[in-house]
Amino acid sequence: IPPFLFLFVIANVSAQGDTVWPCPENRPCQAAFVSHNPVFLGCRNPPGRAEVSWLYANFSAGEKELVELFAGGLSQAKLAREDLELMEPLPSDSGFFRCQAGDSVLADYEIDFQDAQQLRVTYTAQGQAPLWNHTAGSGTGEQVLLYTRWSAWQSCDRCGQEPGERKRVGLCYVRFPGSDSNRGLPCGLARLKLGESGPALRRGPQLHIQSCWDVCPNTLHRQKAIPFLLEDTIITEPHVPVWLKCPKASIYSPVYWQRRGASLTRVSLLRENGSHSLDTQTGGGIYHISRTSPADVGVYRCFVSRAVTGEF
Repeated sequence: IPPFLFLFVIANVSAQGDTVWPCPENRPCQAAFVSHNPVFLGCRNPPGRAEVSWLYANFSAGEKELVELFAGGLSQAKLAREDLELMEPLPSDSGFFRCQAGDSVLADYEIDFQDAQQLRVTYTAQGQAPLWNHTAGSGTGEQVLLYTRWSAWQSCDRCGQEPGERKRVGLCYVRFPGSDSNRGLPCGLARLKLGESGPALRRGPQLHIQSCWDVCPNTLHRQKAIPFLLEDTIITEPHVPVWLKCPKASIYSPVYWQRRGASLTRVSLLRENGSHSLDTQTGGGIYHISRTSPADVGVYRCFVSRAVTGEF
């Protein structure tokens, strides 16, 4: 698919995410995200232009022709005004996305959704370190740099008299010898470029978590409002699994849980080594009880960007 000139756009990651990826002008925006987490692709349509439409070509399926996105493309895509919201994209949804108004191209994206199932989670409190950058053989006889592009640290997930946690997301990127770009190429796009020589560059995304302590602002703990609260009652038999899914949570958002009024951290749950855990795909947005018992009865709350969004 040939590149076209387009307006400056911003790929805004997640509704409550701390991370915003800027895109370069006058060439397609090449970016990587973690699968199974919501992503916004921005499209700014100047006044007076025709209505916006989105086109899509699936890289995983070998497609090269652009088709109307909502005429047979992704099933979990929807418009948020003129921007495109991808609810739970899969690695197989990696592809080329175009926003246009009439015959005018407004934005082009080449997106690599890296597999959340391969997510490597490391905890500073556990003495763990992320993967280091290293050179690798591309299969074509040249050495390439395989590295992680990290987001900024997210905000501490809570404030006040107790320690919290913060996280940052790392995506797999490749830099080729003699490349003019310091940004590199997402690993999935690099594998497509190399064809049969590309699988050697396979490495999953990363999530790095560390402890933090934040003083609450002088606004009586008032945080940015999230106008949504899910209240749900769950009745279950003993000894069966339960999943509590926190609304608005994603790997790009600060999220934490309370159990019967006591605040939890991922590390504290790891040290319990029991039936309670948080998922890795969404960075802790799903609370899992693998085998329920009467002792698990109680109220569970989740907080996204320090605002309660779910009560179970």
